[in-house]
Amino acid sequence: MFGMAMFVVLVLEFKIPKIAAFSILALSFIIPIAIFLLKKGSIKKKGTAVLDENAIVLNLHSGEQTIKFEKIESYKILRYQGVFITLRVTDGSVFKLDANENFCNSALCNEFSYDLERAIEVFRKHHGSKAVRKKTTFEQWWMLPFLIVGTVVVAGIICLSLLMRKNFPVYMIAPLVTIIPLWRGYLRTKRRQE
Repeated sequence: MFGMAMFVVLVLEFKIPKIAAFSILALSFIIPIAIFLLKKGSIKKKGTAVLDENAIVLNLHSGEQTIKFEKIESYKILRYQGVFITLRVTDGSVFKLDANENFCNSALCNEFSYDLERAIEVFRKHHGSKAVRKKTTFEQWWMLPFLIVGTVVVAGIICLSLLMRKNFPVYMIAPLVTIIPLWRGYLRTKRRQE
């Protein structure tokens, strides 16, 4: 549907010849698929992580790594279309774990992320660790104003287009497709914080 809308926009709005519009549209689908297929082999397929009261033991493709909670400088856990965990250690190294819900079942990683956050907080209380929880994009102070302004701009352009043309501007599908998931992620994050 989105592809057809883009084709119509390119042909009707921008007066691009049909063959050029089709070529642009085909490339916009073929290139990302080709990149994914080429990079698919580099995607780490599985690993395990075990928590105890003082450390996290990661058993990944590169071998086993133990990260002691006292060595964690900061951590960030983003739960949006999966789970993305970033641990920054005092020696400067960074460990990233993620489970994207588009490619796998992220439920186990989601549960693990809550357990990890709890374990780090308990360790911090009892041992005085300096591990800092970094805010995710959806927790930043500027996200709500950004979403409000973005929504007002998109709604305003749609309203003006409807008033001036008497039809829905097809090119406004892209901003709508972008702003709606951002609102969803922001609201989910706020709900989790309560």
